[in-house]
Formats: sequence, C-alpha cells, structure tokens
Amino acid sequence: MALEDNPPAVYHLSFARKMLLMLGIWPLNRGDWLEKLYELYFLTTFIYYIAFNISGAALAILTWSENYLTTASSMGIVIEYMSNAYKVAIFKSATMRGLIREINEKEQQIFESDNQKVKRLYMKNANENRKVVLSYTVMGTVGISLYFLTPLVGNALIPLAFNNETGIQAHYFIVFSWFPFDPNQYYWAAYLLQFIGCLIGYSYIVYCGVLYISILNFIKVRFQIIQHYFINLSDYGEEYEQLYTVDQEMAQFLLLKVLVKEHLQIIDFVKRLNDTMQFFTLLNFLISSFQLSLLAYQILQLPLIQQLPVLSYFTTLNTQLILTYQAAHMIVVESSNMADSLFMGNWHTYSPRTLRTLQMICIRAQKPLAMTIGPIAQVKVTALIQIYKALYSREESVPAALFLDSVKPKLMGHFAKNLYHTSTAKDEQFKPRDFCEIIHIGVVCSGVKSSTYFHALLKSMLLYRSNSLHFHILISNESGTVLNVLFKSWNLPQVNVSFYDMNQWLTDVRWVQNTHYSGNYGLLKLVFNKVVPANVTSKLLVLDTDLIINDDIHGLWRLFKKFNSEQAIGIGENQSPYYLGQLSQSRPWPALGTGFNSGVMLYDFEKMNRLKWDLLWVNLTKRYSLTYGQTDLGDQDILNALIKEHPDIIYKLPCYWNTQMSSFSTSSTCYSKFKPKIIHWNSPQKFAVATNDGALFRGLANSVFEMNGNWFRSYPMICEDDWKTQLNVEPSDCQRFTLPPEVPFRTLLFVMEHKVTSDSSDITYVTHLSFDRISLIDNIARLWPGPISFTMYLSDAQFARVVHLLSDSQLLSSRSNIAYHVVFKQGEFYPTNTLRNTGLKHVQTPFVFLVDVDFVPMRLLYQLLRDNLKNFGDLKQKALVVPAFEAIGPNLTMPENKLKLLEALERKEFRPFQEASWAPGHAATDYTRWQMEYAPYQVKWQTHYEPYIVVRSDVIGFDERFLGFGWNKVEHIMELEAQDYEFTVLSDVFIVHQAHKPSCDNLKYRQSPLYQRCLQTLKRTFIRELSKKYKKNYSDSLRSKRAVSKESSTSVYDSTDFFLVWGGKEKAEGRKEPRRPIAKEQEKPDYNYYFYESEHPYNLTVMKTRPNASLRQQGSDKSSSEELDYEYNEEERKFRDLHESTTTVTDNFTLLMDEDLVALEH
Repeated sequence: MALEDNPPAVYHLSFARKMLLMLGIWPLNRGDWLEKLYELYFLTTFIYYIAFNISGAALAILTWSENYLTTASSMGIVIEYMSNAYKVAIFKSATMRGLIREINEKEQQIFESDNQKVKRLYMKNANENRKVVLSYTVMGTVGISLYFLTPLVGNALIPLAFNNETGIQAHYFIVFSWFPFDPNQYYWAAYLLQFIGCLIGYSYIVYCGVLYISILNFIKVRFQIIQHYFINLSDYGEEYEQLYTVDQEMAQFLLLKVLVKEHLQIIDFVKRLNDTMQFFTLLNFLISSFQLSLLAYQILQLPLIQQLPVLSYFTTLNTQLILTYQAAHMIVVESSNMADSLFMGNWHTYSPRTLRTLQMICIRAQKPLAMTIGPIAQVKVTALIQIYKALYSREESVPAALFLDSVKPKLMGHFAKNLYHTSTAKDEQFKPRDFCEIIHIGVVCSGVKSSTYFHALLKSMLLYRSNSLHFHILISNESGTVLNVLFKSWNLPQVNVSFYDMNQWLTDVRWVQNTHYSGNYGLLKLVFNKVVPANVTSKLLVLDTDLIINDDIHGLWRLFKKFNSEQAIGIGENQSPYYLGQLSQSRPWPALGTGFNSGVMLYDFEKMNRLKWDLLWVNLTKRYSLTYGQTDLGDQDILNALIKEHPDIIYKLPCYWNTQMSSFSTSSTCYSKFKPKIIHWNSPQKFAVATNDGALFRGLANSVFEMNGNWFRSYPMICEDDWKTQLNVEPSDCQRFTLPPEVPFRTLLFVMEHKVTSDSSDITYVTHLSFDRISLIDNIARLWPGPISFTMYLSDAQFARVVHLLSDSQLLSSRSNIAYHVVFKQGEFYPTNTLRNTGLKHVQTPFVFLVDVDFVPMRLLYQLLRDNLKNFGDLKQKALVVPAFEAIGPNLTMPENKLKLLEALERKEFRPFQEASWAPGHAATDYTRWQMEYAPYQVKWQTHYEPYIVVRSDVIGFDERFLGFGWNKVEHIMELEAQDYEFTVLSDVFIVHQAHKPSCDNLKYRQSPLYQRCLQTLKRTFIRELSKKYKKNYSDSLRSKRAVSKESSTSVYDSTDFFLVWGGKEKAEGRKEPRRPIAKEQEKPDYNYYFYESEHPYNLTVMKTRPNASLRQQGSDKSSSEELDYEYNEEERKFRDLHESTTTVTDNFTLLMDEDLVALEH
C-alpha cells in the first residue's frame, strides 16, 4: 500500500476487523437501525453458543462414570469454549471499544503527519502483523474443516448404523448424545446443531485471538516509534527549532514533552488492556496445560482418522499460545529498550536540561511494562514454558492427564517465581486518563522531623506522578518555616500548596485523651473537612508523612470513582494483630477484625458532611472514652470505633495502597502477591524498624532519598503552561561565574530535631560546609556548647549519608541546639553566600558569630563571647572582630587561651591568618596591637578587609551573586562599613584555621581568565550599586590608604583590586584608557554538574592529564577554600600582561569618586 494513500480505518486491525464483523463482535459505532440489527445478530449467535456449551457440560456430568477419558475431553472442550465466551464478552465491552477507537485515532495521526520514516516503520509492522495473523487464520480454518469433515468421512467408510454406540461420532463429538434428545432418533439434527455451535466457537477462538495479537503488536510498534524519536532527537530538534523559532535547548525540551505524553499514553493503554484481559489470561493459563495434555493423549490413543482433527486443534491452540505470549513478551522487551534508546543518539551534545529530562524518562522506563497473568506472573515466554512444563508430571515422563483420577491440583507457586516486582493487581476498569485533573492531598506536618519525611514522600510521589498536585498542609510554626522555604526554593511545575495554621484547629481535638507518639497533631486528620474550603475541592487524599510512594498517585485518586452512594471514606486494613488484643497490655478500642489503618485515606467531603461528620466522631469519641479511656493510636482508634458502628461508610482500599512496615506487621501476605504501591513506615523507629524483608524496602526508600530532586523541576508536564513563558534569555559570558542559577537552590531546613532556648546575650555559631568537610562538625560541637547552625551543600545522595552519620553520632544526636540545613547541589560553583544567608535567616538567638567551617574555636570561646556581649549592649551598628590565626607547621596543638597562643607566636608555630598569602584580608585587625592589648579596641575598615565577626542576627545578608571563589566576605564587610558599623577587635578570644587543600572553585579561578575578568566586573558593579545605595563618597582619607602616583599615565585593571585605577592624563581628561577586547573563553561541557564526587573516574583523569589542574605545592595546604582571592601568582601576571596595560604601576591607588562611578555606568 502506498504511503500517500489514505489507509482504511484501523489499518493495523483491518484483517481482524473483517473476521469479527462476521461474528458481530467488531464495534460499528453507527448509531442507526443497522447497528441494532447487527447487535441482535450477535446476541442470537452468542446465546446459541452459550446454550450449546451448557448442553455439553450437562452431558459430561451425566456420563462422568462411564468413560473418564471421554468425559475429561468433553469437559476440557467445554471449559475452553466457556472461557472463549468470556473473552467475547470482554471484546464487546466499552473498554475494548475505547481501545480500538484510540488505535484508530493514533493511526490517523501517523498517516496525517509528514514524517515518512514513522509511516514506513508503522506500515512495516502492520504488514508483518497481517502476515502472521493470516497464517494463523489459515491454520485455524483448516482445523475447522478437518474437525467437521471427519464424521462424514467416517460415516462413508463405516456403514451408517444408528445403533453404533462406539462409532466415531459417539466417541468424538461431545454432543452426539444431544442432551436431552435421543441420539438415535435425532442424530443428524444433533450433528447440525453441533456443527453450528462448534463453528461459532472455533471462530471465536481464532478471530478473537487474531484481534488480541494485533493489539499487542500495535503496542510494540508504538514503543518503536518513540525509540525512533529518541535516537534521532537532534534531527527532530532542528525541525522544532525552525517550526517554533526557538533555540536548540527549548526545541528539544518541547519535543521531549510530546514524547513523554506519548509514553504516558502507552502506559495508560497497556494498563487498561491488562486490567481488561488479565483474568481471562489467568484462566487460559491454568487450563492450557490441562487442555494440551488431553489433546496430546488423544493423538497418541485415537485411530488415524480421528487424529487429524485433534492434531489440527492441538496445533491451532499451540500457535495461538505462542503468538500471544511472544507478542506480549515483545512489549516487555520494547519497553525495556526505551532506556537504551535514550542515549543511542548524540546525547553528548544535549543541553543539561535535556539530559536531566532524559534521566527522568530513563528512571521511569527501567520498570518494563507487561501484561500479567492475574496476580501471579507476567505474560512472557517464560510463562509459556511453564505451561509446557506442566504437560508432564514431575515423576514420570507421561502426560499428567493420562488418567483423570491422577490429576491433582497444582499450587500457584509452581507457576510463579518471585512475584514481588512483576505482579500488578486489578484496581478497576481503566478509562482514558485525564492528565489535567488536579489531585488534592492533605498532610499534617507538625515538626521538623516530619518535614524531612515529607521531603522524601514528595520526591517519591513526583517520580511517578503525571497530574498536577495541590497539597493542603496543616503546619506548626516550625514545620511552616521549613516547608515554606522548601516549596519556594524547589519551584516545582504544577505543584500548588496551601498552608493552614494547625493552632487554629487544635482546640477541636485537644480535649481527646491520647497517648500516641504524634500527640494531638495526628488527630487533626479528623477535621480536614473543616480545614479545606469547599470551593477548592470536594475530595482529598489524606496521607501520613512517613510514606514512600511506589506508583502513580493518580491510581489511588481514581478509586473515588468506585465509592457507592454511602461510602464517604476510603481506608485500608491494619496489617498487624493490634486490634485483636495480642500486642498490648491495655484493652484496644473496638474494631472490625484486624481494624483499619489511617495512614492512607480518601475523604469525600460531600458525603462526610451529609453524615454530619463533626458531630458523628465527636459524640462517638466521648462515649467510647468513658469505657476504653485514652486512645493509644490517636485518630486511628476513633475511626475504627466509628467503622465498627457504621461499616457502610467506608470503601476498603486494596492492601497494596498501604503496605505497613511496623514491628509486628503481617504485610508480607500482601506484597508477596501484589506490587506495593505505598510503603508506610508506621513504627516509632520509622525506617530503622526491624521487619520481614525490611532491607528490601529500606533499599527502595534509600533510592528515593538519594534521588536528585532537582530533576523534577524541568520534567515536562502534559498540561504544562504556555511554553513561551519558559524561554530563557541568552546568558552573558559572566553569568556562569557571577550569578546564581535562575531557579533558586532547593533548601530543606532543620533536617534534625532542633530546639533552642536563648537569652538576651546568646549567640549562634553560623557556618557552612560541603560534604568533604562533614568530619569537622564533631570537633566544633565539642568546643562550642551553645547554639550552632550548619548549612550544608549536598547532593541528595550525600544528604542521605549525612542523616545516618548525624543519627549515629552519640554527641551530635544528643544535641538539640544544633540546626542542620541542607542546600541541595545545583550548578557548577559553591554558593558560599547563599549558604551563609540560609543559616543567618533562621537563627533563633539575638547574636551570631559568622565564621567558616575550617576554623577551630578556642576553648571557652562561647562563654567569653557571651561575657563580652554583656558589655556591648545590643550591638547596633557594631561588629565584634574575632582574630583568626593559622598554624605554620603540621600537627601543632591548639592553644587553649591567649597566653598559650602568644607563646606559640613567639616560637613561630602560629601566625595571623593569611599573613603570608594575602595580608590585606586581615591587616586591619592589627595583630601587633592585639598581642599587647587586654581590652577590646576599635579599628578602621580597610580595603579588602574580611574578618570573622559577631553581629546582631538581623544584620544585612550577603550578596548571593558572588558564587564560588572570591570576594564573598569582602563585599559583606564593605556594606557594613557603608552602614557606618564600628569594628571592635576582641582581645581575649581567637580562632585557628585548619589547613586543607584548595577548593575546586579556587582551581577554576586560577585557570580561567574569563572567570577572573567576570569577578572583577561584578566587583565594579557591586561598588557602583553600594555607592548609590548609601550615597557614600569613597575618596576621603580614612578610606584610602595610598594615593595614586602622578607618574602613572595609564589605567590598569588589577586582578587584586575591586575597582579601576585612574591616573595622569586620563584622569585629567575624565575618560578611561581604551582596552583591547578580551577573547571569549572556549566553553567546555559542564562535567562537574553530573559528577559530584571528587573520586569519580572523570575527575581523576582530568587531574592526571592536565598539568595545570593542580595548584602549586608550596602553601597549598595553608589556603582557605574561600579566602585565597588576591594572591599574586603566575597566571594572574600573564592575565594582566595579555589583557591590561604593559606600564609598570606603583603601589599607590585611590578609590573612585562619585562622578567617576556615574561615568562608569555609561
């Protein structure tokens, strides 16, 4: 067929369509009298077929004891035909009509498109399918002919005798004795009736099988088309660029959005087909071995003339099984190949956004789609082998059905292996998916620990979800802060959140006597119908925070459609013997059987309000409290007592939607049969609970913890807003180095329990660190007993490891005044000032000590600082400087006090911090005076001053534009100076720097002239903005240490200064010296974005193959990862020689005047 020709409707199923039209099974969709006549024709033939089977079953029962083999054969054929009657009913169902209609619509899309490659791919598969089913149909037709011609041939060879009770007819045709007619009197009538019945039955077997095989092959080719697009993503992306006039990244993203939608539609299609067919597949799977064994025995025992029709039927049945299982197996194969095809194209040229999206698709494609045999296995070649194995007994190599009395029921476990990952239970008959439907979810989140659990719950839900989500969260003061920051910084597409202050609703539940570890907060789930406005939603999923979602949450949401008119709440059974009275000394509240678990619930508000829910549960609780006392399980006890009295109000959820991991859980009876879709860690030990298969489920939870949550920001949604709003402005060369990413850093606050009780002079140790500095936390906690704030820059995988480290540390787990915040890795550079601001914004003391993590506080520093604060009042516009020192040699003992430090300074064991590498950074502290002073003294701000200070906690934040290396503290101190802060050096305290290797950002700064230039540009911008903001004149003598040399006649852009130097002729003429343009640095692939760990093989290769990738050995162990900004080195000298004036410059310089700053703007 030519590609340009218009194909007929459902071309892929055209052959099956012609056959099924003759049987009345194919949907006409005409809506006229002809369709009604067509349906009447189907009903007539179908009813006749059912009556025919009933007659055969009755005969087999009446003759059970006469001939076991004949009876078994008769029953086998009856069961086969009855199962086909069920299959016919399936193919006439509305679900199957919908699937056929979707096939038609998809074909129209393919043939109306201009993509000839996709058309050829589709037509090739369709034609191959036609050849296969045509061959199978011919085989089935031959079988039918042999089946019906055999009695006529036999009667021609053996004289017809009505008294022949052992003839071919009596032995072979199950309705020869056409019950209740006399076979001798009505032989030919019985033969004719049987002929018609068998003809219909055989046609059902062959042609319904053809349709099923064709549908399975259609799914296969849809997967192949998607794989074709993934492999040629670059080429099709170019077409999208021209079509939508967008850049390459956006074009690829738009194409991926279309492919994701197609992938989800295939998944939905397979699920609906599987839910429709899996019970029939199970029935067919169970009877196939029995049926084949009977036929095999008949072939061995019957005369030659009777072997032909039996052999034909045996071959037809085998062929159908092979074709069906092979087609279903190819769905598993092609869905698995999705992950491979993602990276078979030019993936190394894709943008980071495209790669992140491909990674998400790859994760979803790792779990292959499959048709299932009920709850026991997948429809694959391995299952077909099991059928053939069942043909023979284990003890003897003879057909197991040789004698009927030797046939014994076989356990389901004989056919199944490990069913945990493969089985899928039947929820409901799927209808076409509405991907734009909003799912509303209610959560009670009362503390910082539950906020951490909620972060994992949300990631697991985002992994599988395809619909928009709207969270309704009851929050406390602590959790509200955490979740507000989390949602704002995560910036998830199509995720909305509404926060409700739980303090407004606690009065509704506080009166309930309760001993559950969640306190009164868990009871708040009972009042969600009052909390959530009725005009927002009438249905709500109510979830605990200690859940891990293992499937699309839409599957739970759609169970609302299965509620009857009385059912208002969906809830699953409790999977422990608690309510049976076997686990507690006290008497549990009443429940039905093992009770119900309230960790996962569905609320239908309209029905709950009709029941007068608020009065219902309140009155019941008051009544039962008099008898049973306090509730041990909070809201769950109340709900179970209510269900005991009103069982009609609940819909029982399948067990796999709430698979519980408690100490005495009996959930193995559920997950041994079905894939668990929600894992509920409903034990006080949470993820550390000891239970059967606990390691397996903890592995699933850990995979969620370690998953990169940033992926979910850019994963394309089908109902996404107008894509034009997402177009990115082309970044400048310097945005890579000087601006934070367009999307804020995802932030999770207070990941461990935190509680601080402070007074008017309390102070928090505020610092930040990356994963390679985690070991420093313990020592700081030992030396600083007061409040501490650690803001950690981690990947999700590192965060999971850190939580275990903190929990396992006896010291750290016992401290509740240490706040741990996590800013998740994103982009290329270490966001120093973002981390500082995160910690600074969430301290709960009036004062803070701003310090880097690689400093060790002296002993008693916390107490000494508090004593000093009492003498300085509220520190308004004041900053207390804590002098910093560093060790000169290795393995030196930390001085305990100032006296010990002075002695060490005399011995040249210690020196002021960065005295040898970058003295201007701390020169203003005046270390010579500090050694002689015993009282605090004021110092003047100087250029490049960057001390570690104690200030009020409401101090202005750091400028987050400074990423990575350089000037990240200098700008903050400079702004404090612009605000007229006084800097007072404390003479009795100090901190000591711990030597470490330079950071990666330091290395990048040294090797990249573009990075250096861009940092200087940001410095100038900051100075200009600071001058405008505070209207400061930076030319007075106090702020200038040196004057510019009159001999200088050129302007020099010095990499160690934050401004331009003007001089001589140019200053007199009020203009700058023109510069030579700087060549743009060649961009390289952003490998650091993907390989976070320093031990990754790529990073090791880079260090070995690039001579400049290592720093100079001299002094490398002394450098601070954030502070070595202005050290002169060979790279900087070459940079100045190449890009700046070649004139020698004196040490004299001046700061810019206001008019100079104005000129710089233009």
